[in-house]
Amino acid sequence: MLNKWVVLIFTILFWGLAFTAIKYSVSYLDPLELASLRFAVADVFFVLGLLAGGFRIQRRDIPAVFILGLFGVSIYHIFLNAGEIYVSSGVASLIISTAPIFVLILSWMFLKEKITGVKVLGILVAFVGVALISKPENGNFASFVGFILVFISSLSAAAYTVLGKKLMQNYDSVTLTSATVILGSIPLFPFPFLLQRKFCSIRILV
Repeated sequence: MLNKWVVLIFTILFWGLAFTAIKYSVSYLDPLELASLRFAVADVFFVLGLLAGGFRIQRRDIPAVFILGLFGVSIYHIFLNAGEIYVSSGVASLIISTAPIFVLILSWMFLKEKITGVKVLGILVAFVGVALISKPENGNFASFVGFILVFISSLSAAAYTVLGKKLMQNYDSVTLTSATVILGSIPLFPFPFLLQRKFCSIRILV
C-alpha cells in the first residue's frame, strides 16, 4: 500500500514539474520539435519493455489504441507545448485541471457513469486549489491564443481518459500505456519539420 502512495506522489511531482520544464523548453524548441524529442527518448524504453515482456495488443484493438495515443500523446503534447509559448506554466496547469470536468461529462455520456455530488465536489476543490496557486496574466490576444491551445489539450486528456478506461477492460496498465505511447507518437516523427514553420509564423504574428 505504501509503494502505491510513493508512486502516486512521484507521479504528481513530475507531472507538476513538467509544466515548468515545457515553459523553459519552448524558448529554445518549437512545439513539434519538443514533443518529437521527448517521445523519441521515451519510445526506446517502451519498445524495450514490450519486447522484454512479450506484451501484445490484439489486431482488432490497434486502431482504438492508435486513436487513444493520438489524444494522449500527439494532440495533448503538441497543443500544450504551443500554448505555453503564450501563457505561464501556472495558467497552463490551471487550464489542464479542467480535464476532470470533461472526463465526468464524457463518462456520463459514453460510459453511463453517474454524476455524484462527491465527484462534483472533488473537481471543484481541485480546481479552486490550482486557481489559488496560479497567477493568470492580463488578458490579451496572445494569452487568448495560449488559452485555446492548452484548452484543446485539456479536452484531449479527457478523451484519452475515457477511451482508455474502456480499453483497460482488456489489457493491463503497462501493456496499454506502452502501446499507446508508441503508436500515439508515430505522427510526431514524419511531419515536425514540415509543420514547425506554421507554428513559428503564428508565434511571430501574435
